[in-house]
Amino acid sequence: MTQPELGTKLRALRSERGHSIAEVAERTDISASFLSLVENGRSDIAIGRLVRLIEFYGVGLATLFPERRQAEIDVVRRDEYVHLVSGGEGLDLLLLSRDGDRHMTPFVAEYSEGGGMSEPTPYEGEAFIYVLDGRVGIELEGGDAVELAPGDTAYIRSTARRTYRNAGQGTARLLGVIARPDSV
Repeated sequence: MTQPELGTKLRALRSERGHSIAEVAERTDISASFLSLVENGRSDIAIGRLVRLIEFYGVGLATLFPERRQAEIDVVRRDEYVHLVSGGEGLDLLLLSRDGDRHMTPFVAEYSEGGGMSEPTPYEGEAFIYVLDGRVGIELEGGDAVELAPGDTAYIRSTARRTYRNAGQGTARLLGVIARPDSV
């Protein structure tokens, strides 16, 4: 999905819920001028800020992308993944399911060398992480931090805001699943 499409979806969500940019800015701690730039396709947005917005709007990340028919077996072919790029964070994110009404959101995150989330991401559900390549650092707001190598896993029960980063050289990739609070 290109940035202008994402901005258009975010503006539509805000409008559907009857919020002004000023109200969203105040409630998410993201400046109104920055929100306007994003909604008008003139700036990309860090994943952490995007998560703050969708949580404020009460939707899942997959809601921002084209809907598909819900089926008992939901197949997403490798050329159909939704791809989000946060260049400033050195992060490529592949959503492995596009259905926003599911209890779990599976994804693959790829961090370039030196890449990492620019701000802690709030999330009230649980997360499971499996490191595919490289080294991944996870830090919870408040101090708990771990570094994972290929084959390591982490199950995060905390509601604490968290950051992920490439903790080594080369590219780091992880497979993750986030479960919404109402499903755990």
